[in-house]
Amino acid sequence: MGCLLLAGCGPAKPPTAAAGPNPAATSSAATPATTGGGATGGGGDLTACGLITEQDASTAIGSAAGPGTANGTAALSSCNYAQGALNVSMKTDSEAFYDQSHADAHANGATDLPGVGDSAFVACIVADQACTLLFLKGTTLVSILFSGAGAHDIAVALAKIAASKL
Repeated sequence: MGCLLLAGCGPAKPPTAAAGPNPAATSSAATPATTGGGATGGGGDLTACGLITEQDASTAIGSAAGPGTANGTAALSSCNYAQGALNVSMKTDSEAFYDQSHADAHANGATDLPGVGDSAFVACIVADQACTLLFLKGTTLVSILFSGAGAHDIAVALAKIAASKL
């Protein structure tokens, strides 16, 4: 499914669906996450690990997510939590990429998700055990991939937190 491409990286527990390249993981540098304090909405110095903090991830998952592992830059970043069960990716200036992903995802059964960002959609597989949610706010694209029980509700909760910070 085309919509799974942005969030398809994680060191452990990948979903059973085919995963493609993750534009947010193109940087080879991996650093521990920070809480992202003082970040401004819509980009700036905000990265994926600031968009969804360790506390945000732990609260949504219902157990300790551990410190995130950050990759990339403020323009193109990702953050992995919970041994790779949760991947958050963020890319600025990505309206065209979102539009194409949205069209591809709908052709494969994804559903729109009103109330998150300016536009959002979600696709889940394996009886709600793995979900990818993409949303656009302004020109910033955010992708949330979660593998685990209750994946849909967790992805939606995290997307609402992320959208509120942009």
